[in-house]
Amino acid sequence: MTEQEKASIVASVKDGVVGTIRGVGDVAGAVVDAVSGVLIKTLKGTRAVGSEVGALVADTVTGTVQGVAEVGAEMGSAAKGVLIGTLKGTKEVGTSAIETISGSTSALIKSAAEVGGDVAATAKGAVEGAIVGAKELGVGVTEAASAAATAVIKSTSTVGAEIGATAKSAIVGVLTGTKEVGIKAVETISGSTSALIKGVAEVGGDVGATAKGAVEGAIVGAKDVGVGATAAASAAATAVIQSASKVGAEVGATAKSALVGVVHGTKQIGESVVESLSSSASAVVKAAAETGADIANTAKKAVEGTIEAAKDIGVDTAEAASATAAGAIKAAGNISATAAEQVRNAVTGTIAGVKVIVKEPFKKQG
Repeated sequence: MTEQEKASIVASVKDGVVGTIRGVGDVAGAVVDAVSGVLIKTLKGTRAVGSEVGALVADTVTGTVQGVAEVGAEMGSAAKGVLIGTLKGTKEVGTSAIETISGSTSALIKSAAEVGGDVAATAKGAVEGAIVGAKELGVGVTEAASAAATAVIKSTSTVGAEIGATAKSAIVGVLTGTKEVGIKAVETISGSTSALIKGVAEVGGDVGATAKGAVEGAIVGAKDVGVGATAAASAAATAVIQSASKVGAEVGATAKSALVGVVHGTKQIGESVVESLSSSASAVVKAAAETGADIANTAKKAVEGTIEAAKDIGVDTAEAASATAAGAIKAAGNISATAAEQVRNAVTGTIAGVKVIVKEPFKKQG
């Protein structure tokens, strides 16, 4: 495809999207129709295969984003429509749905950044659209969400947008998407969070910021769709620790970031932080043990993260730190008495200027 042909596709799609949105006002629906229509028409008129299809999809996405920006429409809704539309449009030529999701999402983030659009909102819409579109086509939802999450975080790093905010929005998109298609969210949260950590590590991005954003997004998104925030936070916290270990990131530092995300996320939804902190601390210590990481250091870093975040947002630091310490000790106690003692020694006393006291005894169960 020549540069002139590419420019023609971008301009044609842009004009079509502008006209459709102005005519009906339904951004997501207009984008689905415009994108799928262009792709079906163009692909039927060519013998494009492989990379040529990918290039056509990218040009279509670029034109769509430019059109959305011109009319001042909401980028998140448009992104959702783009993913659904590209999946529908490329289905006819047998293109892999996962490849389409990856390519479309990358093009979305890049194009949104180029027009000064909201990258985080675009990420949320892209992940949500990948889930909805995959469900409609009978493609694995967890795999689709993970592919979108990977593309989101890698592209965000490339365009220089804020990694943590994008990770948060991506996980919120996971929850809204799974809610819409009527499937349980926890497994998809775990897979998508793992994809975010793996993806950001592959491009040398900030694993800690990604971990914080993913956990925070799990809590906020869970509240939005009526899913248990504590369970969602624990699923995300477990996934960030397991993934951090696999990519060679420092597990303790990742645990610290995850607990910062717990405090910020729980505060944002207006609930008490104590239950979520205890549960998430248990999750990170359990996951650290399963990966062979230093559980005492992981637990202490989790408490440090809790204290840091609690100070930032005005939560009682002693109470928050105690809840995290208690959860860490409880998880260690289910490993062995020795593990419990090691963790207790690590998380009690003065940490980051706060005296941490855990009153309840924890013993190995059974």
